[in-house]
Amino acid sequence: MNTSDTIELYFKKAKEIIPQLNFSNSLYFGNENFKGGAKIEFSTRNNLIESIFQTNKNNTYIHYTSIQSFIEILNSGNFRMYNCHNLNDPKEIEYGLIEFGLELTPDEIHDFKRNHFILSSCVYDEQSQDDFSMWRFYGDDGKGVGIVFEIEYGEEDFMKSGIHLGNVQYGLNNEKMELIKKFFKFHFEFNNEHHLFQNKPNLFPLLSSFFKKEIWQIEKESRIVATCKMENDFSPIENVLNNNCNPLLKSTLKSSLNKKGNLVSFLELPIKSKDNTELSKLCPKIKIKKIVLGYDVSEKLKYSVVSLTKQIGMNKFGYDIEYSESMHK
Repeated sequence: MNTSDTIELYFKKAKEIIPQLNFSNSLYFGNENFKGGAKIEFSTRNNLIESIFQTNKNNTYIHYTSIQSFIEILNSGNFRMYNCHNLNDPKEIEYGLIEFGLELTPDEIHDFKRNHFILSSCVYDEQSQDDFSMWRFYGDDGKGVGIVFEIEYGEEDFMKSGIHLGNVQYGLNNEKMELIKKFFKFHFEFNNEHHLFQNKPNLFPLLSSFFKKEIWQIEKESRIVATCKMENDFSPIENVLNNNCNPLLKSTLKSSLNKKGNLVSFLELPIKSKDNTELSKLCPKIKIKKIVLGYDVSEKLKYSVVSLTKQIGMNKFGYDIEYSESMHK
C-alpha cells in the first residue's frame, strides 16, 4: 500500500469516528520512499471545532475584568487574547493531550501553549445574570466590570482562518472526552501499524484547548480560540503553509509582562464598530451590549465608568452601551 492509499484508508476510518474531519489545503504527502511517515495536517476550515464543542449562536456572553482593563478595552477597541502561558490553569493544553495519550516533551508543551490564544467568557442570560464566583476570580473581587457581548453571525469566513468558538469540557466523564479519546486510540493504533504520521498534527492541541480539569467546571467557560504558530516569543511564522493564522490577528501580535513578570504574548480581537462593518469576513463580529458593574464598585466610580462607557460607545463604536449593576449586593 502506497502513502496515498494509506492516507485514504486513515481518513475513511477516522471519519467514521468524527465525520467532519477533512484534509487540510496545505496537506503535504512527502516522499513515497520516506519510511518515517508523511507530514499531514487536518483541516479545521469546515467548522470542525464548532461541530464538536457546539455553541448556541443566540448566546450572549459575559467577560469579567478589572475597571482598568475594561477602559483599555474601550480605548483600544479590542479584546486581548492571551496565549496559554498567561492563563490561570497551569495545565492548559497539556491536560487534554496527556489524557488523550500523547507523549509530550517540555519543548512541545511550551510551543503548544505559546501558539494558542484564548478569550474566555461565560454564557449570560437575564435569569442567571452574573456569577459571584467569577467576580471573585476575574472581576477584581467585585470591584470590576462584566462586559456583556454577543456575536453577530454573517458570512462566518473567520471560522476558516484560525479562529474557533466552543464550550469548554470538564473532566474525564463526558461524551466529548470519550469521543476524542476514541479518535486518538484509533490514531495511535493505525500509526503504529502504518507509520503514516511523522508529526503531531496541529489539530491535537487545538482539540485539547477545549478540555480542562474538573476542578475548573465552576467557570462554565465558553472560549474563542485563535491559533498562531510562533517562530519565537515575539514573531509569528510567516510561511502561510505552516501557520494557519487569521491574517488580521497575526498583524496585531504583541508581547508584554504579566503580574509575575513573565513574558506573555497576545492578539487583539477587534470589537464591532462603525469603522469595521465588514469584520465578519475575518473575525467574529463582537458587539458589546452592556456592562455590569461589580457589587463592590463605589458610587462615584460607577458614575465615572458609565459616563465614559456611554461617550466612547457612541463616538468610537457608533452604538449605545447600556449598563446594569451586579445582582450580588
